[in-house]
Amino acid sequence: MSAAEEKFAGGKLLVRREGAIASITLNHPDKMNSIELEMWAALARLVPELDGDDAIRVLVFRGAGERAFSAGADISRFAEERSNSAQAREYSAQFLPGLDAVEAFSKPTVAMIRGACVGGGAEFPPEFTPGILLPSLLPDPFQCIAPNSARDIP
Repeated sequence: MSAAEEKFAGGKLLVRREGAIASITLNHPDKMNSIELEMWAALARLVPELDGDDAIRVLVFRGAGERAFSAGADISRFAEERSNSAQAREYSAQFLPGLDAVEAFSKPTVAMIRGACVGGGAEFPPEFTPGILLPSLLPDPFQCIAPNSARDIP
């Protein structure tokens, strides 16, 4: 079964629903799938929607391309978005709901990690921490099931 991709955050987030599986691809390979503020805002809306969809049984995160799962935040934008305390507070107000939504996802979550997974990318999402350090050393994508979800897999 083929599923159409939905594009969010200017095409830097791709969502595919195929049967019981939803996939979110960080699609910013020219910047090692760094996560821009608009991407976090989109995740804050998308992830709860996927969680509420009874047809979805698992969520897969992946990075586009071969070089990286994610290098974390796009630091090239920090001068415009985080150069003073007021901007930093606004950045956090937009970033944290996206991260919180990913952490709160109630169904099994899988990370397909290929290439670099560093900086904030290593915290995305935090429940993947036990498996996040080795993937960039492996030749094939590494799958890590979040420990809090593994017990729920039928």
